[in-house]
Amino acid sequence: MTSAAARILVVDDDRDACENLRDILTEFDHEVDVCHDGQSALCRAGSRPFDIALIDLLMPGMDGLTFWRLLKQDHRSTVALLLTAHASDKTRTEARRVGIDRVVLKPIRSSALVQLLEEVLDRPLVLVVDDDEDTCESLWDVLADQGYRACWACDAQRAIEMVQSHPFRVILIDYKLGQEDNGRVVRSFRQDRPEARTILISSDPMTRDCLPEEAQKVGVDVIHPKPLDMEQLLDTVRAFSRSERNGMPFPECSP
Repeated sequence: MTSAAARILVVDDDRDACENLRDILTEFDHEVDVCHDGQSALCRAGSRPFDIALIDLLMPGMDGLTFWRLLKQDHRSTVALLLTAHASDKTRTEARRVGIDRVVLKPIRSSALVQLLEEVLDRPLVLVVDDDEDTCESLWDVLADQGYRACWACDAQRAIEMVQSHPFRVILIDYKLGQEDNGRVVRSFRQDRPEARTILISSDPMTRDCLPEEAQKVGVDVIHPKPLDMEQLLDTVRAFSRSERNGMPFPECSP
């Protein structure tokens, strides 16, 4: 069985294929929504994210790649699997470019599908919080490329809501947002997800080599200065995604 039940969206104009997938997935306690075209699937998604989307490539009106481009604008934590009977090199390249996690050839055996979903659901969830959307998107691309289920929020309230509804393992937050209202945002993270590890990202030269005392008090684990060293940041994310909070010591700031 998979490690956890998930909310899964199936989008395919082949009704028999949809029902077959629904039957397989519900046997493993997943919540499955089925749509037969891209537009109705976008409406179904609404504001509640899916964990995984199984998307047929060729559908009338809106193909699978176009649908995913639209869906991921509001559902960055969703992992997309593209289903097709014929996957050309061009299709695979375009799928990769728009953030499709995997191209899956039809027909797929039920055992192989279940194993694939288990692998996807075992990936750590990572949240990026920054009021600069370009920074969020860049970090999302890097994290997704490394196999994480990643999403972002550009304001504090949205981040708080996402943490309340998603079991994030690692949270990356901009220093300015993390320190506003005396650390209200990070305090909320710690209350809702005490197991999550928090990385503060800062362009403040006073915080380049040490974690400020006020950040430690609200529960920040470590700081990474901007411009980011991606290799070092990914090393921290890897370590944190495998561990619980354990009171790691911080370098002290000079007075």
